[in-house]
Amino acid sequence: MLKFFRENEKIAKWIMVGGLVLLLISWLAFDYSSNSIVSDWLARGRTWAMVGSEEASAGDLQHSQQQLAMLEAVGSPVLTNLGIDKDPGHWYLLVREAGQAGLIGPPADGERALASRLQGQQTPVDPNLVIRQLMGASGLSHREVLQTLADEAGVMRLMLLVSGAGPGRVSSTRLKQEAARRLMAIDGQILLVDAATAQLGPLAPIAEPTEEQLAAQLKTYGNVVAGSGENGFGYQIPNRIRYEWLSIPATTISAAIEKGPDLSNIALRKYFLENEGQFIGANAAVAASRPEFEQYQEAVRAALLAKLTKERTEEIAKFATDRLGMQLRGVARAGGYVQLPEGWESQRLAFDALAGDIATRFGIAVPSVIGASEAWTAPADLAAVPGLGTATTAAFGARGVRVSELAAAIKEFGGNPTLVAQAGVAMPVFTAPGGDLFIARITDAESAHAPVSVDEVREALTRDVRRVETYAALQGQLDSIKAAAVSGLAAAATAYGGTTSPFTEMRISNPQFLQYGIEFGQPLPLVGANVELQADIVKTAMALPSDKSAAEIPLADRTIVVPLPRQLAVAVVQIDSISPMNETQLADALKGNGLRGIVGRQGAEKPLDAFSYSAMRVRHQFVPLAEKDGGPEPSGAAEGSTK
Repeated sequence: MLKFFRENEKIAKWIMVGGLVLLLISWLAFDYSSNSIVSDWLARGRTWAMVGSEEASAGDLQHSQQQLAMLEAVGSPVLTNLGIDKDPGHWYLLVREAGQAGLIGPPADGERALASRLQGQQTPVDPNLVIRQLMGASGLSHREVLQTLADEAGVMRLMLLVSGAGPGRVSSTRLKQEAARRLMAIDGQILLVDAATAQLGPLAPIAEPTEEQLAAQLKTYGNVVAGSGENGFGYQIPNRIRYEWLSIPATTISAAIEKGPDLSNIALRKYFLENEGQFIGANAAVAASRPEFEQYQEAVRAALLAKLTKERTEEIAKFATDRLGMQLRGVARAGGYVQLPEGWESQRLAFDALAGDIATRFGIAVPSVIGASEAWTAPADLAAVPGLGTATTAAFGARGVRVSELAAAIKEFGGNPTLVAQAGVAMPVFTAPGGDLFIARITDAESAHAPVSVDEVREALTRDVRRVETYAALQGQLDSIKAAAVSGLAAAATAYGGTTSPFTEMRISNPQFLQYGIEFGQPLPLVGANVELQADIVKTAMALPSDKSAAEIPLADRTIVVPLPRQLAVAVVQIDSISPMNETQLADALKGNGLRGIVGRQGAEKPLDAFSYSAMRVRHQFVPLAEKDGGPEPSGAAEGSTK
């Protein structure tokens, strides 16, 4: 053979070229989108963002998203403290910077970090079980889970290095004073009078807002996300959709199989003979005695029914995908999205017609069609739809994607390079944990925008303008509110329409974290984390006589009234007891340079601000292509694809 090729070099070349052509054709015919290795390779070939002159691929984006999903599942303090759980770009840059600083170790570092996390558990926990759970939550491999934990540890080291690097020298006396202030524990009662529900006592009722006031409020905050503006104002109408979906219960499929010939005695006996080990296990004695089929008939029937139901479910999913995709064959696409023709709404395959086709093709009861929703819905609300909300699709990789996640990523809302979907085109088939199939389609989408008129958000505008007016009135009654509280906090709450709650061991800083330079303390009930209010409480407590218990001090001296302008509320705090810092807490606080860094940077810009997403984007010259080019360049599944 070799001699033949040597003597016939031209023929050999033609054979090699032909073989390569056949290989290419077979590769194109192969459903590469269902192969996670190939799809990951393809994703990594796409550009997600530019980092200076370097490229970050769509694979980098997907990996960052998976890492964030895992860290959210494990309860990472980095996510909680920096607020990066919705920004894969932010996490990508943090890991990049920590890696460049040489602060990220190998997967073994993540293994040690996990062991440290599990040390404090009262009941021993198997680390491998935790890793498997995190793999399921994120779609990462065993090694990638450990590396993610190592990345998290590296990012934490980076933050601690900066937060502990306060300028200048700090005296030991100053350190002890600051530790005493931060670690003083206070018990007491809090009354919150919120302007939204307050009663104004002797003052005249607040007048109804004028149309001019409402229009001015809308003009200022109309395009601000609700809850994110000053005092929580914001009236932007968020991304919203209308949708329809088709449900094919697994019970409907299994019921049709039970009526057919696939579960006859002959079929059951054949399945039993082919899978004896599945039913008798490794019991050699039973196997040697040739077990009777009748002993296992019900178990065999259940096993075969489950197998056939699963196979039929997959056939139905493929059939539905093909039927939905048939109309879009040959239709132009751009960036992975279908360029829908004019009048597509009237041309696309109706779900009731698809339901009839499925029933006829597979001999099942006609699937249930849920008509298009009339009301606008937030994509996140799809998670609450029974059945559909918990169903997932594997069309975009090993990690199952839910309909709410895919709906939030559609082209009309800016798109996502790894989750390609759009309004008017059916999503990939979803499968619920119990085996039910769901086919969903967004029929209409409207991206976030400011209300066009006052009437669209009149109720919210009226409520907020009244809150502003009520808060102004409350500020004029601070002395009266304090006098009422000294007479009785519960009575003051009734008089002013407030809510009371006790609190215990309130500190400005958590003793466990202070040595690392982390300032976060215990949030107050009703108010949450309010550094200014907590500082006022501690200042009042430190000014009280130290030779008396709190109970011996007049209530008026340990009662403070503090306006909370960001919440449009007034807080009344009564101090019941004070526990000064002890020697053990002081010794712990003075370990390392954490407290020294806090004291050193007081009055200066917070170093952790350097790790905000906006600051890091500038520092790394990070520009997603979706912003640079005006739109994403995704790749993904086509109409109805289950691949």
